Amino acid sequence: MASDGKVCVHCRELNPIDARECRNCGRYFIHRPGAARVDDSPGLEALKQPAVLCALVLLVSLFLPWFTILIFSLSAVQLLGLFQGAGVSSMRYGAGATLALARLFIALIPVGCFAVILLALRGSYAILIGKITGLLPLVVFLLFFAQSSNVVSVMGAGFVVAILAGLGLFAFSRGGP
Repeated sequence: MASDGKVCVHCRELNPIDARECRNCGRYFIHRPGAARVDDSPGLEALKQPAVLCALVLLVSLFLPWFTILIFSLSAVQLLGLFQGAGVSSMRYGAGATLALARLFIALIPVGCFAVILLALRGSYAILIGKITGLLPLVVFLLFFAQSSNVVSVMGAGFVVAILAGLGLFAFSRGGP
């Protein structure tokens, strides 16, 4: 039966003989020395994976306007230094702890995105990192929403894109069976 196709060593799925990656777990097949293809790393081909594309969009969305306060638009990166003054006064209980947690989560988003991208370029998968990073924008939104329901009225386009890209990253981060 193995002669009819390639059997993935990770999930034991039978794949077509010309497959470069497993259709079940997404791992690339390693070419043996002397095989037709010497380079077994996926290289730039990995940038076409849905999880990597979502991570790239999530990175870009960090610099798009997330919140609009009066006439000023702030990106997520600018929020890291903002959490003082007017933002805290409109919040409810535990604003300091909530803002510190949101600040941490916003700082972890690019770290997780870079990890997903770099590991994909090496031919590996960061399933847990991808899933956690994908949920972080939604968690940040929920933290702000729990403090002040006004967050919906002041959300910028970048915030919506970040949540959607994060959910895509969560959904497309996959691995073994």
